[in-house]
Amino acid sequence: MQNQAGTSAQFPTTPDVATPPLFVVGTGRHHEDTRHQWGPGVRNHFQLHHVMRGRGTYRCKGRQYALNAGDTFLIFPNTRIHYEANAEEPWECMWVGFSGYQADNLIGLTDFTPMQPVYRGRYQESLRPLFQSICDSQGTSPSDKLEMNGHLCSLLAFLIRSSERAQKPGSPIDCAIAAAD
Repeated sequence: MQNQAGTSAQFPTTPDVATPPLFVVGTGRHHEDTRHQWGPGVRNHFQLHHVMRGRGTYRCKGRQYALNAGDTFLIFPNTRIHYEANAEEPWECMWVGFSGYQADNLIGLTDFTPMQPVYRGRYQESLRPLFQSICDSQGTSPSDKLEMNGHLCSLLAFLIRSSERAQKPGSPIDCAIAAAD
C-alpha cells in the first residue's frame, strides 16, 4: 500500500477483543523522497524509525535532532512531533508503530526516554535486520500479524538487552520484565 509518494506501509487492524500486551500498529519504509515529512502532529502509539541512508530532521519537545544513516529515533505517544527528509540527501528509513498495555513498560527498559529519543549510530548492524524482518512479514492475516508481533518482540528484546540499564550490576530489568508478565 502506498500512503505517500515513495512510502510504503501496511496497517493491520487492531484486535476486536481485549488489547494485547504488545502489537504492531503499522510498519513500512520511507524511500528516498525529498518531499517526505510528517507533522507537526501527535501519534497515539509508539513509532520507532531506523535511518538506513541519507539524512533528515526530527523535532519534539522543543528540540531538533539532525539525523544521519545509522541513527534510530522513537516517537512517544501523545507527543507533538515533526520529521522530514533532507532535501539534498533524503533519508531512507524503516519504521514500526506499536502499542499495547506493556509497550510503555518495555520502552522504559531501553535507553530511549522522552528527553533522549535518539540513538546516534548505535547498533546499526544489529538493528537493520530486526527492522527488516518486521517489514518483510507485514500483512493482514492472523499469521502475518503474529509474525510481525514476534519480530517486534525480538527488536525490543535487543534494545532492552543492549541498554546501558541492563549493563549495570543489580539491574532491575529482570524484576520489571517479570512484573510485566
